[in-house]
Amino acid sequence: MHVGDTKALQEKVESQDQQLVAWGEVTPLREELSSLKELLEFKNSKIHTLQQDAKAKEKFLEVEKSSLRLEYNNLKKDVQDRTRFQEQLDELKDICRSQADRIQVREAQLNQR
Repeated sequence: MHVGDTKALQEKVESQDQQLVAWGEVTPLREELSSLKELLEFKNSKIHTLQQDAKAKEKFLEVEKSSLRLEYNNLKKDVQDRTRFQEQLDELKDICRSQADRIQVREAQLNQR
């Protein structure tokens, strides 16, 4: 072997050594990257599930809100109706009292004759 051949061979071996060292560093990085990708996919799946749950709960709450609003409006109407009926009842009681008073006055007038 010539000195040039030896030097070229030595450079080739050193280059291969550097590649092996680099490869040794790349392999764990690739494994870590693969693990991180799996973790990211899992987290994304979990986020998607949570988003779907949130949407379902939001729809449920909208239905509940609508139902409660309807119930509130019905109760409010019932209170208004009862108030109106109570006012009408009070008016009728006043009319009856007035009529009773007139009848008593009329009876007293008739009894005096």
